[in-house]
Amino acid sequence: MLSRSGNGSPFGKRTREVRSAVSERTGEALEQLWRAAGYGSESEYVAIVLDIHCFGQEEVARLHANRVLAVARKRKVNAK
Repeated sequence: MLSRSGNGSPFGKRTREVRSAVSERTGEALEQLWRAAGYGSESEYVAIVLDIHCFGQEEVARLHANRVLAVARKRKVNAK
């Protein structure tokens, strides 16, 4: 959703594709994970998992929190 509004990944525009063949069992487990986590697609979930693996949970959480705060501040200003 956010990427369509021009607010994509805080690590930059997601243009590079990463592909991998996995077993049927792994694919089914992955589907259960992304659905249980509430993601709209496998791709969206895998991108977040890779961000966390590459940059660390704390950095990804910090950037996400900053984005949420920016939206909240903008909403507060618009409500005045």
